[in-house]
Amino acid sequence: GPLEAVVHCPRPVESCAVHPFRRGVNSRIDGSSVHLDLGIEEPRYLIVLIDDHPPLLLLVDPVERDAPNREAHNVLDLARVVADHHSVEERTAIIEEAFAKAAKDRRIAYVPPGLYEIGPIKIHRVDGLQIYFAPGSQLRTEPSPAGKNIHSHGLWLQDSQNVRIWGRGCLDHQGWPNFAHGRNDYNHGLISYAVTSTLCPFTTESPIYMLRCRNVAVEGFMIRNSRNMNLNVRRCDGVTLRRVKLVTPPASTPEYGDGFHVNSSTDYLIENCLAFCNDDCFASGHYTYFDDRDSGRHVIRGLVGWEPRANAVRLGYYTYYNQGEFIFENCDFAGMAASGIVIHPLNDAPEAHRFQRYGAVSFTSCGFDADRISDALVDVMGVRMASLVFDNVVFSDRKPIRIHGHGDGADGIPGLRLTGVTLAGKPLAPGDVDLQHTAN
Repeated sequence: GPLEAVVHCPRPVESCAVHPFRRGVNSRIDGSSVHLDLGIEEPRYLIVLIDDHPPLLLLVDPVERDAPNREAHNVLDLARVVADHHSVEERTAIIEEAFAKAAKDRRIAYVPPGLYEIGPIKIHRVDGLQIYFAPGSQLRTEPSPAGKNIHSHGLWLQDSQNVRIWGRGCLDHQGWPNFAHGRNDYNHGLISYAVTSTLCPFTTESPIYMLRCRNVAVEGFMIRNSRNMNLNVRRCDGVTLRRVKLVTPPASTPEYGDGFHVNSSTDYLIENCLAFCNDDCFASGHYTYFDDRDSGRHVIRGLVGWEPRANAVRLGYYTYYNQGEFIFENCDFAGMAASGIVIHPLNDAPEAHRFQRYGAVSFTSCGFDADRISDALVDVMGVRMASLVFDNVVFSDRKPIRIHGHGDGADGIPGLRLTGVTLAGKPLAPGDVDLQHTAN
């Protein structure tokens, strides 16, 4: 039902802004308090800016209804195998073994409330694993020793299938202690984003990293303090992310702290999630040698994003394969410093007669709180694309919109539609859009 939140501040409040603007959340200042009407629309994820205080996140989820019975015969309680006296190495090995046993026995691995200092948890070559994180449970990835620059994922899923991770637990990747306190160099051992080395055994450090997995669902989980791309999915099929919260403030990682990052994957669904991060909220493409096949359908529904450094959405950067469909519905983004939407041209391979293109890309009922954007609201850079649709999309500022198709013969964007688009409260006018090689 409808809820009200009351925020109490240390001094009288002068101003309050509530993102996403498009949601029209009512706020009322009463002395040193702010009253917020959260409404009933999902997701109820808000970024509240009060005077000169840091951004305040208000994240309201529905009541949890599918928590397993901790005493049931089909539940493996980690409290029975993990103890406080275990070292980080021992605890990590015990948890990995418990997860493998739970999958083999078709039981639910139950992570009870508590703090678990860990190394990277490897979930490799398992089938049927279910992990429930109870409220108050927190995995905390051990930082690298000062100057050692040991690259470490949090939950590392690889070559696995039929995996479900859910609950109100949290994974703290400790980006700030690893880099700032640990004096570790972000780019240590990185030759390029397509080449691994003994110093950099994988080209990213991600709290959740998936490679070559099928039928994976992550629901309700929170990630904090990422060292790199927050939730990183490579070459996977059938990934569902629902009510996943990524909370990585700018201080956590020096750069490249993308929220949801994906490539060479199909049947990918994001639903009612949050990306509060230090780089693109949603990104496809990029780098690694695992990204070696075409991508398929992506549906991003109800994503709320905040990032102060780059773009809300970036598609196809440094990519050599077809990028498939991207369907954005009821999404809202704020805080961007560069652009709202950036879509890069894909890299062709003429010697193999591969000329890459996107499928259908659409934004429906989406909002971009674009007050800080320095470049373009939309920048589509000479792409081949089946269609590009903006329907009922709200930009809070009036900045350039560039939509350029590929300029070679019949290539380009044959299906372009802009309907119900507003800039700073006014309908889109012909002079607001720079079109090249598109169907008008």
